[in-house]
Amino acid sequence: MSKVIPTEGQAFDEMMRAIDLELISQQLPIPHRPSKAISIVARKFNVPIPIGGTLPKGMDPELARYAPLGASINNWYRTTYGNRIKIEMSPGLIVVLLEGDLWSMRFPVVYGSVRFVTSRTITGRTTAIGSGQIEYNVVESLKDISPAKAASLSDASLQYISSAL
Repeated sequence: MSKVIPTEGQAFDEMMRAIDLELISQQLPIPHRPSKAISIVARKFNVPIPIGGTLPKGMDPELARYAPLGASINNWYRTTYGNRIKIEMSPGLIVVLLEGDLWSMRFPVVYGSVRFVTSRTITGRTTAIGSGQIEYNVVESLKDISPAKAASLSDASLQYISSAL
């Protein structure tokens, strides 16, 4: 007798919470858990489960049959962890004390030649990628800084931000 695979509802949620607790106990980082959870479910129920994405035409019918299960597992993680499921490509972060508040400051991903500047104007650029030398506003490395806060920074704060990176 084969085991019934929970695919929705309370039984699915309980299965996913149990798997996630197992992965937490293994100290597996959140972004790596969906693919590992798919692997665990595939082994437990002895079924092939594609990891996700668009399925190619002509896919093995047995694999296509379990594609919705893989999508459900991925969706459970996206719903449960939100943005924490994303892999951060930044080489690191520091915490800076700026005008009395603590701010996370991520080091930007840089490809090629870049000139770091400090400006009170937020452009929304999160990486320094381009042809030739480009400018990157170090103020934009401050996590969740609003345009209003950036515009109000003192000259001393801009100098501090510049030296922190």
